[in-house]
Amino acid sequence: MELEPQKYDFTILREGEFFDALAFDKLKQTDSEVIFNMLKSKMQVIPFCDYLKRYIYLKAEMTGDWEEIPVDEYQRYIINSFKLTHTPPSFEPTTSKLSALAKNWLKQTAVSRNTILLLGFGLKMTCEEVSAFLKRTPLEGDFNMKNPFEIVCCYCYKNGLAFSKMQELMESYNRMLGGFTSALVEGKTVGIKRAFENASSDKEILLILKQYNLTFENAISQTANIRFFELYNEIRRIIAARKQVEEDLGFSEKLSDYKGRLLKNSKLFDFERVKHKNEFEKKRKIYSFEEVSESEVEKYLCSGTPIDKNGNLTKISSSSLASNFSKKRLSKQRINDIFAGNATVDKFDIITMNFFIHAEKNAEISNNSRWWSFVEDTNRLLDECSMGELYIANPYDCFLQICMLSDTPIAAYDEVIARSYDEEI
Repeated sequence: MELEPQKYDFTILREGEFFDALAFDKLKQTDSEVIFNMLKSKMQVIPFCDYLKRYIYLKAEMTGDWEEIPVDEYQRYIINSFKLTHTPPSFEPTTSKLSALAKNWLKQTAVSRNTILLLGFGLKMTCEEVSAFLKRTPLEGDFNMKNPFEIVCCYCYKNGLAFSKMQELMESYNRMLGGFTSALVEGKTVGIKRAFENASSDKEILLILKQYNLTFENAISQTANIRFFELYNEIRRIIAARKQVEEDLGFSEKLSDYKGRLLKNSKLFDFERVKHKNEFEKKRKIYSFEEVSESEVEKYLCSGTPIDKNGNLTKISSSSLASNFSKKRLSKQRINDIFAGNATVDKFDIITMNFFIHAEKNAEISNNSRWWSFVEDTNRLLDECSMGELYIANPYDCFLQICMLSDTPIAAYDEVIARSYDEEI
């Protein structure tokens, strides 16, 4: 007999809601209505505190309803574990007490990466467990394999080493920095990741850091920036192709009219008519993707978002789905900030652009084949960028996949976004 999923089985429960929402033919609603209603009623962001409580509940082999267990009990577990592992309450000197911090962590919707890395030592997590927290809670991605601190932390989790060992390794690394230059790392993130995974001793991990000349200043992932630029240009090619179709339709009418006037001109010889026609055809505009601006990309990616009286995208806070879609909009400002180095590429930039690319390029194949192609290719890109795969329990990831399974993915996406601004918050 198959057991019912527990309330802490976030992924299994969300998968059930995902497949229930796909039964469009059973409901007298449009795809966008089904998707919107599911996002509003069932697909809320799972807060960090729930992931933390679930982790402790399972690791401590607690019994009963995990949501009914008092926060104090989870708090005591954290305090005792930090004492047993000799882990301080912060990476930096602090006057805050561990008891207060622990209680705060058990109530927070989201926390910083450093908090998760600290909990990794305090709760004696494995490398895989910390990785899962990084990918699913702040949703910023896996260990940054261009950041020496995160590499050392990951090495310690992998080998069951304590907080004090991490400090020792970082002190050794910092002593070596004097002989390093600050040039940017040329190696790809995946290359560093493979090299790190093969390290089996303290000496090897320090040699890897030295080999790749890692400093905190160059911790930005070049792989993510490269993939972002590639996807961005592919979006521009799609827009240029659309503009070309519109141009050709209009030009075809003009050319037909011009050829008619040439035929009516009895003063022209046939070779003159051909010459004039050829010269007219040279006036046809050929669009290049380089001509597509950030504003045009924004209009394409955010066509479902209404425009305010100043001609700008309406603030996301005005959407009834703001809690699900906050910080996931690829606006002109965000694109410019990424290119200027004022913002770093995140998972949602990658998956949003890849969604539009697959929806456009695979419009003629079956819904299931299109969805699977999107999932496989997106997970490949995210893995290269150390950002973790698509996660069905995350509302935005789920939203894109359901849209991809609809008959018209981009239309469903835009309609849901537009509908969210019509609803009263």
